[in-house]
Amino acid sequence: MVVFQEASLFKVIAGVTAAFSGRSYGNFELDAIGATLTQTGTGAVSIQELKITNGTLNFNMTGTAGHSIKGDIIVNPGGTLNFSPISAATVSLNGSSQQMISGGGTINLNTLEALEVNNPAGILLETSITLNGILALQGSIFSLNAGSLTLGSTSSITGTFGATNMIAASGAGSLKKEFPLSGGSFLFPLGDVTGTAEYSPVLFTLISGGISTGNYVGINLSNTLYPGGPISSSYIQRYWNLSSSDFWLQL
Repeated sequence: MVVFQEASLFKVIAGVTAAFSGRSYGNFELDAIGATLTQTGTGAVSIQELKITNGTLNFNMTGTAGHSIKGDIIVNPGGTLNFSPISAATVSLNGSSQQMISGGGTINLNTLEALEVNNPAGILLETSITLNGILALQGSIFSLNAGSLTLGSTSSITGTFGATNMIAASGAGSLKKEFPLSGGSFLFPLGDVTGTAEYSPVLFTLISGGISTGNYVGINLSNTLYPGGPISSSYIQRYWNLSSSDFWLQL
């Protein structure tokens, strides 16, 4: 077994499958146009930076503990990263410095994949991703800087929320939630890190009507006076922006 040091690079340039189960990598890159790598196994895999330049990586490792990505995740427009295990699985973002998710490519997580965010230095989202399983916040701020996080209709966010454990959505991105046809309620555990980190969640309840399949409610916020408001003193320095992709939902 080859032992890779933290700053090393393992680069795949053809349609071959690398061994992930029970392995530790430095930086891992897939750069193979048209290739699809499907990685399975239960042994814990640890990766520093994960980069998809070209091709598709199906990160289908199973097991509910142990799999970790400690550096940035970069998926370029020519790449796709799918977390699509066939049984329950957890992957943890648990680096020691701030991690970034970026690149503009496609990133999807299915209903069986739980994404655990366990990095006190935080996660910065610079591209849009879709998550259909559980997002577990464990003492981390997940900042939606330039990308949006879309949660499927069965997806949930867990954790003890507060100023050090929340979704910071005061940038260009927003937290989007798809609802089942029957409607329901969802707590958006939002806040901002403009100056002092502040937690200001939103509980959204769809009282009547429904949202058609695949559509969402999105929320982000601004830590400032609402523009054009009639009051210039004694005001709340905060407002929330709500949006929807469904024509029939009026906000």
